[in-house]
Amino acid sequence: MSTSTKEGPTITNAGFKSYGYSNFECDVEDADRYRPGGFHPVIIGDALGPEGRYTVFHKLGFGGYGTVWFCRDTVLEKWKAIKLLAASESGPDNNDLKVMRMFNGVSRDELEHHRVCLPDSHFYEVGPNGKHLCLVLPVLAEPIIEAWSEFGGDEPDMLKQLCAQMCEAMQFLHKHDICHGDFRSRLAFPSNTPLRTCFCQIRQNCTPFDDDLVYGYVQSLEDILGPLPEPYRSAWFENGHASQHAAGRGLPLRDMQAAGDLVSMTPDQAERLKTERYEEHGYRDFLDMLLYTPTQFAWIPSHGNDLIWNEWQTSAEEAKLLLDLVQKVFTYDPAERLSVKQIMDHQWFEGVFKHGLEESQSPERSVEGSEKENADDGMDDSHGAKEDASVPPC
Repeated sequence: MSTSTKEGPTITNAGFKSYGYSNFECDVEDADRYRPGGFHPVIIGDALGPEGRYTVFHKLGFGGYGTVWFCRDTVLEKWKAIKLLAASESGPDNNDLKVMRMFNGVSRDELEHHRVCLPDSHFYEVGPNGKHLCLVLPVLAEPIIEAWSEFGGDEPDMLKQLCAQMCEAMQFLHKHDICHGDFRSRLAFPSNTPLRTCFCQIRQNCTPFDDDLVYGYVQSLEDILGPLPEPYRSAWFENGHASQHAAGRGLPLRDMQAAGDLVSMTPDQAERLKTERYEEHGYRDFLDMLLYTPTQFAWIPSHGNDLIWNEWQTSAEEAKLLLDLVQKVFTYDPAERLSVKQIMDHQWFEGVFKHGLEESQSPERSVEGSEKENADDGMDDSHGAKEDASVPPC
């Protein structure tokens, strides 16, 4: 592994002022992250690593802890993804380094078989904002959150295979005493979305708890799981969240029950609401509706620019099984949730693990096929890299 012993400059945020740019409407990182202790400034053409080994060709993405760059390894003549962490996240207790140490002795073949991606090596970059840990990873394909638009209604078994592979990866991590903590489909080829939500995203193109506002998120929780357990529900009201939402809607708090807000209802009132909803619409809660309602998706044909809208309806039989699975994991009490092994044994996965995932057409094999088509582009060891390619966290 490549390392640098050179120390970074003494970093202080004293006197820092915002650059004044908003990323609210743009899919870019916050410019204010480029500050002492924050992100390292990188431009296309930069040379990173010992003796400038990695040439930067393209930006792959960003996150809360750093940026990811599509680079050419000038020594091995291969494409790599460099995950460049913020200086504040680059200390010796960094989680990526911890995980790498925990997998010491585990072969690359075993990791790949269980669909776990670890850095090949690491080095440090010293810049105006501090000393930054840089992780060298293989280039992967697009995140599997995009899989539904690719396979959607045509290959539902492929989507189930993806869910199964994520189960295998999580089980492998647990066997090595590792809890991922941010297991979500946007970060995986195998937001903070657990495994069961990944199933909904991949199989049905939906997210049960998809609201940027805290109130909407809590409302979804109560709609699907029932009232928040104590002391959290009392704290919700004591901290004024419900009052703030009521004021935003121009309603006194006492009128929120009449407006149909679950987070202001008693359990009996909420149950009556669900019963009425079922009698009128045929579903009891938001999750029920998502899995039984047709999913709409749009595509642009090669011969034109107009969007064409289609619908895909999961069969009632499969929807029932998937609903049963996620309901047994969507519970407030961790002791009541299914384990990964129990999830894998659920009827929704019937026949998937019994025959072995490696015997099926896995996404990795599909991508390898596309690599040959991209050989003329010099992407000999990449995995179909594109603008929104993803590097899973370690």
